[in-house]
Amino acid sequence: MQKTLFFLFLSILFFSCSLNADQEKSLNQAIVKYMFAMNNDLFLSKAAATHPLFLRHYKSQGTEKFKAHFATKDSTFTDPVIGKTETSGEVIHVQLQIALVGKMSYEKAKDRLNIYAVSEDAGKNWFFIEGKDYESKMCSKFKRLIQ
Repeated sequence: MQKTLFFLFLSILFFSCSLNADQEKSLNQAIVKYMFAMNNDLFLSKAAATHPLFLRHYKSQGTEKFKAHFATKDSTFTDPVIGKTETSGEVIHVQLQIALVGKMSYEKAKDRLNIYAVSEDAGKNWFFIEGKDYESKMCSKFKRLIQ
């Protein structure tokens, strides 16, 4: 299954964004790891994949809010689709639209969840931000490239 996802991601990335081959490969690997962490409730991996500014914000809210933010979802992340991609120097923001499947069913949700992949080193390393956080102004130091 992971190999199938890997090739699906590569083909989506190849046709849908302006990243170079190394950036695409790095993003694909990061997406696979992120989705694995989300789908298997790997608390520390979820936190490690979160953009540091947002991670600091949730840590500053206290232990309960931090744990609640990274708590298990009732859905499985699947079928990521690349949305918008924006770059500014070495900073790259990629919008991912991820389908959700209920834990007790195999039916995909009609709506997709927006997740943003962010690299600040020209695509070598990627961090993720949930759509509601990316679109909010809770971290004033964070510059959003996708509007």
